[in-house]
Amino acid sequence: MTHLLRAIEDLGMRHMEGQEQILHIQSKWMEQQEEWQKQHMEHHQEQYSQLTQAIHQVTERQERQDKQLQELNQREEFNVNTQARLNYMSSNMHHLHYAIPTYDEVQKDFVEQEERKVKQQKETLKKKMEDGGFWKKLFGKGKGSGSTSTQEGHKEDKQGGEHGQPQE
Repeated sequence: MTHLLRAIEDLGMRHMEGQEQILHIQSKWMEQQEEWQKQHMEHHQEQYSQLTQAIHQVTERQERQDKQLQELNQREEFNVNTQARLNYMSSNMHHLHYAIPTYDEVQKDFVEQEERKVKQQKETLKKKMEDGGFWKKLFGKGKGSGSTSTQEGHKEDKQGGEHGQPQE
């Protein structure tokens, strides 16, 4: 019987050791679970913080864009109203006095004047390039240098007219 009691006592000890090991493993597992949950919560809080910050930035940007759009619309409305007033005034100015020309007459004179200025500037530039020897250097190079469109454009100028028409 002592054998039996010793065997039961031995079994009881092994059972207790097994229970302690199970308890130790469960305790370790719970600590790991708590650590994982803590990291998971920190990660979620970080994501929430970043998301909140991003939403705040988008909201601020949207507010700035709305304000800029409103200002742009106000300026555009002002410009449209101003243009309407100017159109009304310019279309009726010649009725006030016969010496005031119509807009179309003034516009035609202005365009002609600007075209003369451009032609004069072109001639002045061409003369300066010829006087400085740049024109000769440009055409003195071989066929392999420079772009063909530039060379063709200068050949047209050298011939004296636009679109390759020789000057008489």
